[in-house]
Amino acid sequence: MPARLIPGLCAVLLAAGICSAQPKGDEILKRIDTSYAPVQDYAVDLDVVADLERMNVPPMHVRMYYKKPDKFHFDAEGFALLPREGLAFSPSRLLSRYTVEEVGEDTLFQKSQYTLVLRPRDDRMRASKLTLYVDRQEWKPTRVVSSLPGGQTVTATFLYERSGSYLMPSRLIVEFSTPASTDTTDQSPESDMSPLQRPRMPRKGVVTIRYSHYDINTGLSDDIFNKK
Repeated sequence: MPARLIPGLCAVLLAAGICSAQPKGDEILKRIDTSYAPVQDYAVDLDVVADLERMNVPPMHVRMYYKKPDKFHFDAEGFALLPREGLAFSPSRLLSRYTVEEVGEDTLFQKSQYTLVLRPRDDRMRASKLTLYVDRQEWKPTRVVSSLPGGQTVTATFLYERSGSYLMPSRLIVEFSTPASTDTTDQSPESDMSPLQRPRMPRKGVVTIRYSHYDINTGLSDDIFNKK
């Protein structure tokens, strides 16, 4: 087929709905935001199990309260093993910190995904790159891979289930990995410290968080989030 005919053919296919143009990165993030729009607040139980290199972290049970845009409260002491932002995804917060460098497509869990490569707006941010996977049908984030200094990566994988009429996270699996050539001996002296006291991110291991007993859109009071 002559090259000059290809653009015209693509236009016909687009008009017929046979072919669809790939959305831009910010459009994908806005679609994620829209998918979360019906949920204004919720409370949920979190059961956390950590298997981390040279760290003794007992299982934790936490009641988490969330209210848009970025209010969190945890009914537990010393719950600081993971950033709270990782427990409730916020596209607007992501866009404020990162720019979308590249958009592609892939498959995850036998489902078609958009992949977004993001770079930090501030060079001082710890992650040099994020790779975000987004379910093309549900418009939910399914995986975030953070590239850190020294070749370390943190991979967060989200699984979902229905809670009433809402599709909500049911499990979050966070995997920490470090190249074999990297020395990890400096982690051992603090293996019995609480998650709140640890000064460094884990280098190897897995943290699994299970979500259960959702209470969604109950009109949570701001007083809950003012507790110290």
